[in-house]
Parts: sequence; structure tokens; C-alpha cells
Amino acid sequence: MQRQFVWTEQHDGLLGIGGRGYDRYEFDVPPGYEFVRCEARVVAGRYAPGVQITQRPSPGDRKSNRKIQVQWWFDGGPRPFIKYKLTAVVRTASAIDKGKRALLVVSDLAHLGTEKLKWLYEWLDSNGVQAIKQILHDDYRSVAELLEEDATISNFVGRLTSLAGDPRNEAVDLVLMLHGLPGVLCFRGGDISLNALRERIQEQDLQNRLRACFSTACFGGTHAPKWVDAGFRVACGARGSYANGAYGLGIALLKWAEGARFSDTVKAANNLAVIAICDSLARMEGFDDADSQWIVAGKANTRITSEAR
Repeated sequence: MQRQFVWTEQHDGLLGIGGRGYDRYEFDVPPGYEFVRCEARVVAGRYAPGVQITQRPSPGDRKSNRKIQVQWWFDGGPRPFIKYKLTAVVRTASAIDKGKRALLVVSDLAHLGTEKLKWLYEWLDSNGVQAIKQILHDDYRSVAELLEEDATISNFVGRLTSLAGDPRNEAVDLVLMLHGLPGVLCFRGGDISLNALRERIQEQDLQNRLRACFSTACFGGTHAPKWVDAGFRVACGARGSYANGAYGLGIALLKWAEGARFSDTVKAANNLAVIAICDSLARMEGFDDADSQWIVAGKANTRITSEAR
């Protein structure tokens, strides 16, 4: 269910005189609701009127004293004025708050990486995991890790099963930093096709608690639909070899923590200028199939506050 807060404001100028300035508004998100969006539009006025929102709450915000700031301006003329309408939208909040969410981070890149890039993979295994925890540790009841030699197929399926089986967890999210091939994921001790992995996951009693999967694996776009088939609500992955991990994953998780839709987290990661540079550098290193654009499978409107199903 949605509710709206609406303000209408008019500013008048003297004959032939324009104007510009800022208006500030404050409101409380009602209990049981979360902020969705706000918009301002001109409803009357002439001579190059304009309005834009320069400060707003973050999507998913449930707090009091939320602030919106609007910048307005208009030119002079026979009837110099501007009238605009500001609308803030809130909706019924999901029941999945921090205390009901668990995160699993899996990372093992240096073990299978090429020798000349081993330094990079070691850095990602260490600093990447720390960055993920730094970004998300305040947004989950627990953050579990499977790193390096512990990142085996059996450990992975077992950890997913234990997290989903914990009655305190109603949504389990996954961040994967593993190597991949088309339709294949590379764990310590052996590779596995996503079809086989999907079947192993489906054999477990995960109680419909798997939710979002962020993957930096190469060709993760071929994996994403299989993650959804395995029970995840939404998943993403790259179209080709992935070279955008240093930028894309971090910015996506920052947006995710802010309450953005999964589709918007992927949009932020898919910064075309950054990807063009990263993919070009990867091709210079011999990755001719570099294509770091993430694609999405599943329910792209999922948020960190959304239910798992």
C-alpha cells in the first residue's frame, strides 16, 4: 500500500523580475512504511520556469525527520511567477529487516588466476572481502565467509543450507568472487556446471529463503538464470570475462545497502565509461572476450528489505 505527501508552492516576482531560491520540507515516514521516491514538477508559470530536487531521503528509509530540498527558478516577464507540486511517496515496508537477513561471501581468485595477475587476484581476495564486509556489516544479522581453501562445492552447499535453515534468517544473500566459464563455476577442488549445482541446491531444504546473488565470475550472465532456478529471487552476472570487480561490485553493494532496487544496483555497476577502460585493459592482458556488463535474471525490483519469495 502506498501513501503520498504533497506540497504545493508558489513564488511571485515583481513585474519583469525573475527569481530563484530553495525550499526545504520535512516529514516523518509513518510506522510500518518506507520511503520510495519523490518528484517535483511545475504546474503553472511562464518564462523558463524550473524546479529540481537537490536533497531527498534514500529509498527504503523508514526514519523520522526526513528532509527534501527543492531548488526553483524563473525568469521575468509580464507575469513572473512559478508554481510547483512536490510529491513524496512511501509504501508498506517489507518485514525483512537487518535482524532477519544473512549474507554469504565466497572468494577464491588467486588459486586459479593466471600467474602474471596473481597479485591482483590476491588483492581482491583480501581487500575485496574486507570492502564487502565494511559496506554491508551493518545491514545483516550475520556475514559468513568461505575463503580460499574453504571455498569448495560441498562447503558452499552446506553453508547455504545451514544459513537458510537458521530460523532467525528469512532472507539469505550471496556475493560470489570466483572464476567462471560459460555455464561453469570454479570452486577450490574442482569446477561444476551450473546445472549440476542448481540440482544440488534444489535437493536441500532451503525453505524459500535464498534471495539475491551478486557474482563477479566471468560469464556470470550464463549462470544468473540457473541461480534463479536454484531458488534465488534475483541474480546478476557478466556477459563475458569480468574485469570491473574493483569498481562495479563495490558501487552495486553501496546502492544495495541504501535500499535501491537490484536493477538500479546493476545499473550503477554498469558505468559505461568505467567498463570501457576496464575491458580495454583486460583485452591488453589477453582476455579477448572481456565484457563486464552485468545482466539480471529474476525479480529485478528486489531490495535489501524485500522478502525472499
